[in-house]
Amino acid sequence: MPIFPSRGLIRLALLRQPSSTRIEALVLAGGQRQWIWMETDGLPVQCCADPFLPILLPAAMAAGLRLQIEAPVSPEVVAAAHRVSDLLGSWYPHWRELNLTVASLTHPSQPAESTPQQAAFFSGGVDSFRTLQRCGDQLRHLLFVHGFDIAPAEQEKAQFVRRALTQVAAEAGPSLLTVRTNLRSFTNRWVDWEQHQYGCALAAVALLLAPHLGKVWIPSSHSLPFLHPNGSHPALETLWSTSALELLHDTVSEDRIDKVRALTCWPLARRQLRVCWQPHTPELNCGRCRKCLWTQALLRGFCGDQGWPTFPADLDLEAVALIKLDKLWMVYGFHKLSAHLRQSGQDPDLLAAVNLLLRRHEQRGWGLALRQLVVRARARLRP
Repeated sequence: MPIFPSRGLIRLALLRQPSSTRIEALVLAGGQRQWIWMETDGLPVQCCADPFLPILLPAAMAAGLRLQIEAPVSPEVVAAAHRVSDLLGSWYPHWRELNLTVASLTHPSQPAESTPQQAAFFSGGVDSFRTLQRCGDQLRHLLFVHGFDIAPAEQEKAQFVRRALTQVAAEAGPSLLTVRTNLRSFTNRWVDWEQHQYGCALAAVALLLAPHLGKVWIPSSHSLPFLHPNGSHPALETLWSTSALELLHDTVSEDRIDKVRALTCWPLARRQLRVCWQPHTPELNCGRCRKCLWTQALLRGFCGDQGWPTFPADLDLEAVALIKLDKLWMVYGFHKLSAHLRQSGQDPDLLAAVNLLLRRHEQRGWGLALRQLVVRARARLRP
């Protein structure tokens, strides 16, 4: 009997497991039907809907749709979904309260190992390298997800990055586990990845691997002074924990500059650091995007010429002066970099570029405030 899309709800209508390492869910939403899949590079997974609940929940709340799961779900994950819903509802009052219907409940997953294994998500960036540096002695696995910052279709770039991460794992000790998924092809239709979805997507991958893991570390995105409602947050991912799986957020006590300084003395991080999300590039870092320019400016300003071979040899200072500053933590970081360069007397060329960037940002701020005043004045003058 054919399954037709249902209006007014997001419906996980069918769950199947074509192999021991892959699960697929047929999701009907917005008059469309889509298969969302997740697979590992060798670890067997369970055929249950636990990993799909964190994927679908933000979309259902943002769109004000009922969420219906017609596949087995752990009662602990259902309880976690309501905790997450309460938090997201407090962050985004215009979102609708979670209206969840589950067809059946199943027993929660228990780790296959008598001693639960620990893992950390690892993309090769500053945050994940710092977590590896801090927690490496406890880790059995590093988790790389192909489908988050690298699209599933970008096989060549994914293989290139995976080879680099495999070298990191071989030298650092933990093994590299790869998970592939197309979940962003669904979530990007409904919510913003960085602002709403990222942390729940990490929780989905952790729940997929729950039979094998007891504790999963999530590298922090922001330090304590700059925490705000966001897709990844120490108060968010941890709510998806169960009695068998603990999700931890590491660490909010260090900002990006602290982490960069800590990595300076680690040759492995210098050789393999990857912050770039740009597709179709044959290198780890393109050296032209905002993330590359921001990171390389910090590396050069605070660490000097330590040798970072995954970045271009020369930093484009003209491009640095034109970076779009729309994040408070980034503005703070460049002010801190400017103060450091003034006090140290080092690298006057970088200091000039950073100061020009900050002046342009301040001028844009004043310009925006002036335009807003003009708009308000005109509105008051209208009959």
